[in-house]
Amino acid sequence: MYGPLPVEVALFADGGAAWQQNDGLELFGGNGRRKPVASIGASLRANIFGFLVAQADFARPLNRPQKGFVFQFSLSPGGF
Repeated sequence: MYGPLPVEVALFADGGAAWQQNDGLELFGGNGRRKPVASIGASLRANIFGFLVAQADFARPLNRPQKGFVFQFSLSPGGF
């Protein structure tokens, strides 16, 4: 039950790393070629008449000082 408005708001923090077998991860004492990355942001999701879910995300990558906030908008099928 959503209440008067079918809208969800969320704040998030995310982090991770990718590496191959020979790279090693700096965090675990590897050779330092791969470093962890992190971001923070907010998300707004709205159910549109039970048929569509519209979502807007704003994120700020913490490891890319030259990059500001990034925006993503998506539509997906809703459930009944």
